[in-house]
Amino acid sequence: MTTVRQAIIEVLQTAGRPLPVQEITQQVLLMATNLKGKTPQHTVNSVLSTCSRFKRVSKGVYALSEWPEYEEFRKVTDIAYDILSEAGHPLAIPEITDQVVRERHMAPGSKNMIKQLLQKDSRFAQVAPGLFGLAQDCGGNQNKVGRKKS
Repeated sequence: MTTVRQAIIEVLQTAGRPLPVQEITQQVLLMATNLKGKTPQHTVNSVLSTCSRFKRVSKGVYALSEWPEYEEFRKVTDIAYDILSEAGHPLAIPEITDQVVRERHMAPGSKNMIKQLLQKDSRFAQVAPGLFGLAQDCGGNQNKVGRKKS
């Protein structure tokens, strides 16, 4: 019997292009696989997001990792991390969010959501009101917004 991972690989190879999780799931269900349970799409999504053979190329869309023509979808916090690393110093929230919105082609209204994601990620530290830096550059003892001091 074909495993779910093997079936997903076959589905993507046959399509020759990235596919949405829902479409991958439909195709996998048509194959003789060990995909069982009440939520097959969650199972397929779990395999796609945890196996190195696949990469997310946009929201809910996956490709084979071996396809270089499709760039991996970057998380907002990873983009912000790169922005702060490149700057080499803390930046104001608008500086960070403007760059993230441009790179990810997000709606300008997403800026508050981006700030909330930074507050929840331990890689970032709020060094002053509205000013974020990398926790590693702040001596690791800065108060992380959204986290309790230990």
